[in-house]
Amino acid sequence: MKVPPSPDEIRTDAGGRFRATTDAPAIVIRKPGYISQRVLITGDAQLEISLQPIKERSQCKQSSPGEVKTKDASDIDYTAALYYIETKDGPRGILSGAGPMYSWGAPSFSNVWRSREYAEVMYESGMIDAWGRSEDGKYWRSRSVFGALARYDGVNREAAENLDCVMESKKLP
Repeated sequence: MKVPPSPDEIRTDAGGRFRATTDAPAIVIRKPGYISQRVLITGDAQLEISLQPIKERSQCKQSSPGEVKTKDASDIDYTAALYYIETKDGPRGILSGAGPMYSWGAPSFSNVWRSREYAEVMYESGMIDAWGRSEDGKYWRSRSVFGALARYDGVNREAAENLDCVMESKKLP
């Protein structure tokens, strides 16, 4: 049985074509198993979009992020933990949690729309791994699937590289 798209969801036709109308400043084209593509909206345009298969890669560029501390951040309707490391700017960390309404399974609109640099992959599992750098030069990353999310925001490059290693070594979310 073919599931009809939700009101905000757009799907391609048999030829791979689609039409989108939005007031958003950007949209993301994604398919499981492929590198997603963010499209900045600048008016009416015809675009050809070609998604490339994911090549397994790690964001972790460090041999070790150093000592990782953990703090419980659970509530009555979700489980969560803060994983943090000491940096020259003080403690910086990743908030990771899960619960029925904890995450809608995608990065925040503000990160998609406002990032100077943006990259994303969607794995076959449905997990979306997105990362970027904001206009103020700070780094962020979000790994999410419906009901679970791990993210960090507003850190410098060195902290981001260390937190990437924490995120991947702990297999978050």
